Amino acid sequence: MSAKRQRPEQIASRAKGNGYESGKHEERDRQIGVKKYSPKILAEQDAVLHIYAVWNWNRSDPREIFDECKKRVLCAGSNAPDIFELKDFWRFYKDQSTGNLGKHASVVSLLARAKQFNAGYKRVTGTGIESETIAEINHWLKRVVPREEGSGVKNITKPKYNYKPADLDRNLKALWQCKGVGGARKSALLEPGVKYKDIQLVLRRTPKGDPELFFKVDQRHVKNNPDPENTRFGVTGREHPLLRYNAVFFLLQLAFVDGALDCELFLEIMRGKGDGPIPWHDAWQDVPVCRAVDRQGVLHPTKAMGDGAFMGIFKGLLGSEYSYDNVSMHAIRRELGKQLDERYTETERSQHILHKDNKIFGTSYVAFVSSCDGFAAFMRESPDHSVVDYFQGLGQFWQPNLPTSLPATLGRKVLEHPEIGACDRQIQDAVGEEARARAMTARQNTIKRHRRKALKRYRGEVMEAKQHERLLHGVPLTLDDDHDPLNDLIPEKGRLAQAMVGDTSLSCEEQLRYMRDALLLLENDWSVYYRPGEEPDKGACRFCHEALASIKKRDRFICHLERLREDDAEAVKPAQDVTILDGDLLQESLTIRPKDFQNFYISVRGTSLRASPLVDIIALLEDVDLIEASGPTLVDTAEGLSDMVGLLQGLPSEPPSLYVDLEGVNLSRFGTISILQLHVLPTERTYLIDIHSLRDTAFSTSANNGWTLKKVLESDIIPKVFFDVRNDSDALHSHFGIRLSGVQDLQLMELATRTFPKRTVNGLSRCIERDANLSASERISWMKTKDVGVRLFAPEKGGSYEVFNERPLRTEIMLYCAQDVQILPRLWAYYDRKLNPGWRKRMFAATEDRVKLSQSATFNGKGRHMAMAPSGWY
Repeated sequence: MSAKRQRPEQIASRAKGNGYESGKHEERDRQIGVKKYSPKILAEQDAVLHIYAVWNWNRSDPREIFDECKKRVLCAGSNAPDIFELKDFWRFYKDQSTGNLGKHASVVSLLARAKQFNAGYKRVTGTGIESETIAEINHWLKRVVPREEGSGVKNITKPKYNYKPADLDRNLKALWQCKGVGGARKSALLEPGVKYKDIQLVLRRTPKGDPELFFKVDQRHVKNNPDPENTRFGVTGREHPLLRYNAVFFLLQLAFVDGALDCELFLEIMRGKGDGPIPWHDAWQDVPVCRAVDRQGVLHPTKAMGDGAFMGIFKGLLGSEYSYDNVSMHAIRRELGKQLDERYTETERSQHILHKDNKIFGTSYVAFVSSCDGFAAFMRESPDHSVVDYFQGLGQFWQPNLPTSLPATLGRKVLEHPEIGACDRQIQDAVGEEARARAMTARQNTIKRHRRKALKRYRGEVMEAKQHERLLHGVPLTLDDDHDPLNDLIPEKGRLAQAMVGDTSLSCEEQLRYMRDALLLLENDWSVYYRPGEEPDKGACRFCHEALASIKKRDRFICHLERLREDDAEAVKPAQDVTILDGDLLQESLTIRPKDFQNFYISVRGTSLRASPLVDIIALLEDVDLIEASGPTLVDTAEGLSDMVGLLQGLPSEPPSLYVDLEGVNLSRFGTISILQLHVLPTERTYLIDIHSLRDTAFSTSANNGWTLKKVLESDIIPKVFFDVRNDSDALHSHFGIRLSGVQDLQLMELATRTFPKRTVNGLSRCIERDANLSASERISWMKTKDVGVRLFAPEKGGSYEVFNERPLRTEIMLYCAQDVQILPRLWAYYDRKLNPGWRKRMFAATEDRVKLSQSATFNGKGRHMAMAPSGWY
């Protein structure tokens, strides 16, 4: 029944029955402008009000207690700050802020914080800020502060991208297994110059596999762009069948001549099957593509071609064929606008030509890229919006198999950061449980922050390398690295995964079969995997008859291995016959690829087992014993040292015979050297020279032939291979006056053999994992020895670097010291084969520079600069 047909008494009675009472909320209802905020908005308001209180506290003289100051300035009835105070506060706010897109908070962020401050201040104090004051502050933040020199505030926003069906399809599969006529004024392109960094060139393949190039030009210096440094207006373009219109052809020729793009690499890419963005060399990013030419025809290295030069050519062409030559770029813009008006909406046309839309900016101009195919419109050709879709969508960022976590080696390097060391000292110095808990929390937050930064850098490096590989060879059809070894143990999971990534329609019978597989996965407890016929019987083990609830998971695992030992027929089984898998141990297997284990045997408590794709899990358990290689020789006496040095004479120099590494406590001029590891390739002997005990004697003791270890290290005719010689050289020179010579730095050799990129160097562990070509058994042994050693000396693992100075040396430390230097010859041989003469020469020169730098008074062996490639290498 409608309200009109109801009696007044009915309506009034219903309202009263639901709690209405006249005048009950009179006091609140007389308030004007009252707003209710969500918990998130309230938290944001409180955060900016807290900084406002800090600003007041910082100005107080004498300085009062902060809590009392905050209570005073934010109490009910407080006077609103005047416009001068507000501007001073917002200067304080932006200088204490850390921006995500720039040095400080952006204009958009400051305006949002100002809005939260105004609302929060009124909510807390009851005092509102005048609307004229709010308008002035907003104008000042938006128009004045960003243009002040050194303000650090930029009018910059994040681009928005569209999530398209192709992106959803990729995500689900991954889960389971100047041709561009933009209408810009000529001054926008010619006066500052279009730089290489503003042109993104992309390769795609046609259905037949033929290469096709398209691009996006970022226009910065357009009329309605107040912040050209951070805001761009992109227009797209593609190849044209007529050569005179083919801007890609001309762009490539200029890039080849400049050196912004390697011609041989480009031809290799075009002949391959890859696709993706084609990068310019870093050194050319900020160089204009079209540069000025003087009267002698000399090309200027950095100056862009001027407006006058372009107009001279343009009017010269008109004058040679037209009786009317008083034509400007506006004639082209007007014609372009006319054609766009016939094909696109008013919004799209406005954004494409004027770079603004006062009504609905952003509807069509997605991710700073116009939705119009301007050149096709101008030429009356059919538009190709696939290029626009590419640059407006997320597909341009798709790259399978990007890492989502740090490798163990990089994770350990994060813990070596000085800031984390400072946190460790704060924990040690903390007095009381509460202070210690705060210090430990601060340490964890610091580690998380540095891990995020390290992961971002690592992902960037991997992305760069994968894009290069993709350009040459394309995206692999089968991604072996994504293979889940559990699919081999649980066929139902594998079948369901294959069905999920398939592109064929399923029959009703097939869908029912996959339903059964899914139900099996959902109904079973997969914390422990049992082979058919070995499931628990009424909660007890079928073989030892003990209740599984009373047996630790690892003991359940060993229980079944003991049963295998009793059965000779079962002693050597194919890979799929591993009896049981503890699900809690699965994560430990991720550092070793299943394909490494094919014909490898290990010894588990005396039982011989053929390794399966899951042996990497088993081998990392404490119960695994691997046969170690011949142990190193400890040299801790003058006699032993003399004998060893005597064996170093007359060794071959090609390949190098000596491979060197050092261990110590804070290995540098500020620390000590404990052990010098020396591997002699011809004899396959590894010596651990006890520098901690022998001290100067280690370098001054001579052999019968008169040679000393110092003479060997300083000889330029005896090649010695180090991996990152800098800190080793620093320590040797500072403590013992050793001036290394004849050094070959493996870290630089690896960098020199890379085709792309060469921005940062790799650590030893990463090189060993990728390039040492370790067998499955060697890889496991190396990882196990390294893990044991790290636990002994790393403070974050409960160890201490002083373990290198303990005497007698622990066997675990001796093995740890020896194993990396024993692998160096393999790395040298691998990189030497790939090193061309030009890069070999640069490697030797850079190694000498490293040694000289390490011996200088200003050398600092810690910091991000240690990860950067030598100057001029990238």
